[in-house]
Amino acid sequence: MWFREGRTWTTGGSGAAAPFVVTVTVPEAWREELSRRAMGAVRAALTRHAGAATGGEDPAVWINVVGVHEGSIGMNGKPSMSTDIVRYLTRGVEPSAPADLPDGVVIDPVCGMRVRLGPQAHTLVHDGRTIGFCATGCLAVYAQDHDIDLTATVRR
Repeated sequence: MWFREGRTWTTGGSGAAAPFVVTVTVPEAWREELSRRAMGAVRAALTRHAGAATGGEDPAVWINVVGVHEGSIGMNGKPSMSTDIVRYLTRGVEPSAPADLPDGVVIDPVCGMRVRLGPQAHTLVHDGRTIGFCATGCLAVYAQDHDIDLTATVRR
């Protein structure tokens, strides 16, 4: 990995800090869905933490979200699928619905995030109830764990 502090580069002789160049690597199955969220999260994190390098101004940021094919990410010395990554990120999570959960909001059974039901929500009807998911990755893990064929299921 190469890194150069923002204050050590200049562009066009202006003395302005060069942009931060960030690459976020995700499974290809997640790339389109996560691109906007990843870009916003990276920009927000750099804005919070790069104040000294940018003189307190919002940093210039170039963000590239790259999708890699299933099995092309290695975890613990072996090729991993996107569902393996979700399981790794959610290990130890035991989702439970709080008593004060608003109407139309459910808890993702894989990661524990709150999910607002609606036309854009990732949902699955299983055993007669609608289950909401924060992302397609959590939906895929749930489907694998419950032997649900997603190709035969209507969902967003």
